[in-house]
Amino acid sequence: MRAVGVSCHGLGALRTAADTDWVEVVLARINHDGARMGGTPSQVVPLLERLYLSGKAVWGMKILGCGQLASKASTAIQYVLQLGIVHSLVIGTSTREELLENVNLVKKLAPQYPLRASEGQKRAS
Repeated sequence: MRAVGVSCHGLGALRTAADTDWVEVVLARINHDGARMGGTPSQVVPLLERLYLSGKAVWGMKILGCGQLASKASTAIQYVLQLGIVHSLVIGTSTREELLENVNLVKKLAPQYPLRASEGQKRAS
């Protein structure tokens, strides 16, 4: 299966992706602190909700704000997972140890925060 996606680095790009039918996957910057996001969480989250509810795949990037939130990795990862609207996390690492720590955090936290039901899923129920 193939999908057409875009990487959004600003609020305008997120709005356009939400309004564009051919976009199937959206990579969006999201973290609890607003670090390296191009907007605040309160500005970004409603756009991500709109994308998610329209059936687009939402991939979160800059979860650790380009390393600014590395010392708060558990909090940062938990924040994005608890939104229930992000299908995949793109987390940069500098070392093998960071990679393993982040993988273990996601494995531990993800089961506690399932994805929300989308409108299509609600209608099918």
